[in-house]
Amino acid sequence: MIVIPPALAERPLLHYVAQPRTVTMADLGAAIGQALGVVEGWLEERGISPVGPPLVRYRVIDMAHELDVEVGVPVAQSIEVADGLVADSLPLGTYGVATYRGAAEGVTGNAALIEWARESGVAWASTPTADGGEAFVCRVETLLGDPDVNPDPATWETEVAILVATA
Repeated sequence: MIVIPPALAERPLLHYVAQPRTVTMADLGAAIGQALGVVEGWLEERGISPVGPPLVRYRVIDMAHELDVEVGVPVAQSIEVADGLVADSLPLGTYGVATYRGAAEGVTGNAALIEWARESGVAWASTPTADGGEAFVCRVETLLGDPDVNPDPATWETEVAILVATA
């Protein structure tokens, strides 16, 4: 269920640390939990605190096959990483943004944003891949709220944001 309808929003640069994963849609939920545990543990061991909620950056999406994702958390500044982690940033720019409720509503929430963009003439900063997927400059989902405080996935709110192509 969409709780905040699609709109354009300006976003600042946002640094993050993440663990990259290649997963199928069926494995995505488990991979998010596992990777997030690795990243949060790595940061905690080094005394680095996240500066925002967990995120999943979708580098390549091929719903029928695999997705290349990075699962992590925002940090205050760029840092050196190891142990199979990556440090990167979400670029500043104009994003199409929508918020949906319910962990099971991810496909529906993303579809609503994509349909809105199509109807509004908004083009994403993305390119098709050779095997039928789509590579995004920046497509990210951010879990709003804290699952430890509210453990019911049906009530979780997630924001999806996709960088808009520039002319």
